[in-house]
Amino acid sequence: MKKWLCAVLAAAVLAGCAAKSPAPGSAVVSQITVSYTDNGTQVSHHYTSQHKMRQILNHFRTLGQKYKPVIDPDTLRTTIFEVRLFFSNGAERIYYTRSDRYIRTDNGPWQQTDPQRLQALNELLLQLPPDKL
Repeated sequence: MKKWLCAVLAAAVLAGCAAKSPAPGSAVVSQITVSYTDNGTQVSHHYTSQHKMRQILNHFRTLGQKYKPVIDPDTLRTTIFEVRLFFSNGAERIYYTRSDRYIRTDNGPWQQTDPQRLQALNELLLQLPPDKL
């Protein structure tokens, strides 16, 4: 009985340790590229600084609830920001923002979100100086 209890306890401890380790497919953002058109000129900024990437990612995390827009954002003639996240495992994700109201991920549908929060993100993308690569 004592050996059985020790085996169960050891298995529980090992399972707890395994649950805390990161998943094999997990990765971190290693670079962010932001592209948009400004007065007819294509602008592209690259970020590798942890501080700057964290600022951008924190804005994405605080956008709030997203829902289906009433209008089709593709019909608007406004600036589109393209934000590419490059991950350490080679994966990539693209976010598009438009008109301080709409956002979409990769080729997904446009979603509407809090305009003040999205405007703050777009302003950051305009003002944040790029890293020198």
